[in-house]
Amino acid sequence: TYLYVLEGHGKGGTTLHSNDDIASGGVNLNSRLSVTLQPGNYTVESTTYKPVTSGSFALTIAGLSQAEAPAPDPQPEPEPVPEVDTCIESVDGGGTIEEGWDDSCLSEKAALSGAGDRYARFYTFTLDEAADVTIMLESDEDTYLYLLEGHGRNETVLYEEDDIDYPSNTNSRLAETLQAGDYTIEATTYYADKSGEFTLTIEGLVTSP
Repeated sequence: TYLYVLEGHGKGGTTLHSNDDIASGGVNLNSRLSVTLQPGNYTVESTTYKPVTSGSFALTIAGLSQAEAPAPDPQPEPEPVPEVDTCIESVDGGGTIEEGWDDSCLSEKAALSGAGDRYARFYTFTLDEAADVTIMLESDEDTYLYLLEGHGRNETVLYEEDDIDYPSNTNSRLAETLQAGDYTIEATTYYADKSGEFTLTIEGLVTSP
């Protein structure tokens, strides 16, 4: 046998190292190369000393060290799933809503009657053009209505209403001309810590078909 180590990838590279016999004098006609190679590309040519010689051979290569595969790109962090506020409901289109108050949904505003939490529910809608909107809140409890600018329970109060005709009618009604935009209704009570059923009726909403 005869061994060459060539520079680069391919049979035409410059010969860097070669070996004929492991032991001279016909003792061992196999070939062996044990060399220190720098990082780079190489080609091993395994051939014979004598021309026009066919036959089987075994080639053993030891000590190769491949560059470490690049670390995979880190997977992007999943987008956080926004927390759903179950106290807020979209009511685009208006209509009548039968709902109830309990301590799972609270108003951000202090009770008008003193200390304590006011139970509340929130309803968002969007107007595509100016409209005359009427909102009626009816209950056996003393009701209170807020209309907020934007979508959310912490938005600026635009209008608020307590009693239609105190003390004979403690339901609440808002009738306003609203410009195109986003709004939130807060349906709550005048007194703190009041649970119960209520009916919310919304008329005049104008939305795109």
